[in-house]
Amino acid sequence: MSRKFVALFGLLAVVALVGAGCAKEQTEEQTTNPNPPLTVAVKDEALVLTVEKTAPGTVQLKWQSGKDLDVSGGFRLWHSGRNIPNDGAFWYWFNSDARVADWGNIPAGQRFFRVCVWQDDQCSAYSNEVELEIE
Repeated sequence: MSRKFVALFGLLAVVALVGAGCAKEQTEEQTTNPNPPLTVAVKDEALVLTVEKTAPGTVQLKWQSGKDLDVSGGFRLWHSGRNIPNDGAFWYWFNSDARVADWGNIPAGQRFFRVCVWQDDQCSAYSNEVELEIE
């Protein structure tokens, strides 16, 4: 009986060692680039947003717009404690050729960010939504 116990224990130890080695490789591979670069290839009518925390309560938004998207009316930047658009969202009108904005004094907690193209007093196109935990 003790031989069976030793053999079973040895088999379990081998399986655990092999499994632990596989998990470590997958984890390293998944965390090699936690902040991928802003997408370069943007569809012609797309709006792509990335958001990075720069300090407590402060983020930097960067976005790209496709070549066929009319952005002459500027942009509206959004953040909220729930998915956007919603009635309680904070916004900032941004009329510039720049595609980068720093935004401070953002309340701590889970926040959602978006940018939209502003045309005729409304959003004509929305970016992807980015969710971040703000300290």
